[in-house]
Amino acid sequence: MGASRPQGAAARDRLENPAMLRVVSLEALDRLPVAAEEVEIGLAVEDPLAPWNEGKFTLRVEYGRLGVLHHGHDLLPIGPWMPPEQGH
Repeated sequence: MGASRPQGAAARDRLENPAMLRVVSLEALDRLPVAAEEVEIGLAVEDPLAPWNEGKFTLRVEYGRLGVLHHGHDLLPIGPWMPPEQGH
């Protein structure tokens, strides 16, 4: 058996994984300062656990700030994670 890890270490590992993120309110991110190049992305969000997050959003980074527009255009569908089918 390997060495046991403290409970907090496992939780910290999950939070540091850059591929996993849970946003409680997309609209609350509006005007958030970000260090990123200017970019725009459209999302179609399906979130049964947070229905206020559902719908089409446009996220735009401009002048060092994130802009969030609900009812924007969708280019990338985002929804509940589903495991890949076996054998594909």
